[in-house]
Order: sequence, then structure tokens, then C-alpha cells
Amino acid sequence: MTPMIDLSFVLLAGFLGVMNFATLEGRVEGQLPKNRSSCGTRCISDCRPKLDLMLFVADPGTLRNAYPGDRAYLGRRIRIEVGQHKFYYSPDEVPDPHDPIPELRRFVQAMDLDSSWVPISIDPRKGTVYNDVMVLLDVVHRFDNEEIVFASSLEN
Repeated sequence: MTPMIDLSFVLLAGFLGVMNFATLEGRVEGQLPKNRSSCGTRCISDCRPKLDLMLFVADPGTLRNAYPGDRAYLGRRIRIEVGQHKFYYSPDEVPDPHDPIPELRRFVQAMDLDSSWVPISIDPRKGTVYNDVMVLLDVVHRFDNEEIVFASSLEN
């Protein structure tokens, strides 16, 4: 019995030594189509109007490391494009947390869309980080929309 246990441990150690551990976090690209909705077969038509919000870094700012684990960008500005319209905000300098991007809110309200029927897609582009997207997601969430999807670009 002892030689069999020894052999199984040697085989286990050999397999663990040869095996490649692949880290998938941060390496899997999300290539989501923007022209399709995620509502499946319950949609009557796929020709619904869509509200596509693209995020770009207008000014990257400077990275501040106050202490280990604390990373913040100072002077960072984000540009949101909705068609030909552009809106700017600074994720770390939001004047009103209940209405972080008032120009965008007023623009969408002026469009007078049925918010429960129009899907919204958020398309963060190269250089955007988590905090940039979360500010916009807070704004979009207040539109009482039933369908918010994330799209990604083919940029490296």
C-alpha cells in the first residue's frame, strides 16, 4: 500500500509541476455586439432606437499614490459622446453626487424617449477605468431604464 501512495504523490507532484496555470482576469476581451439587444425573443422589433454612450479619456490627469492601495487620478476629465453631442465631467470632482452630469441628464430628458423601452449601451473606450464608468452608470440608472448593456470596442 505504501508504494502505491508514494507513486500517486509523485504523479500528482509531476502533473502540478508541468501544468500551466492561466490567469483569465484581465485577459478575456468582451466583444459585445452593439446592434443587438439582450432581451432575447420578447422583443417585438430589433429596430428600436438606442442610446449609445461612448466614454473617452479627454485628459488623463496625473496618477497619485498616497499610500499603497490608494490610486487616484488628479485632474482627470472624461468625454461622453452621444452621436455628435459631447459632455465632459471629472470623476473625482463631481459637484452634486445626486446629479453628477446634469448636462447629460437634461439632454436625455429633452430627447423625450420612453426610457423603459429604449436600451442604453455604455461603451467605455481605451484608457477608461472603473470609476469613470461608475459615475456614468449612476446617471444612466436614474433614467429608470429596463435595459442597460455594456459594449466594448476592438481597440487594443
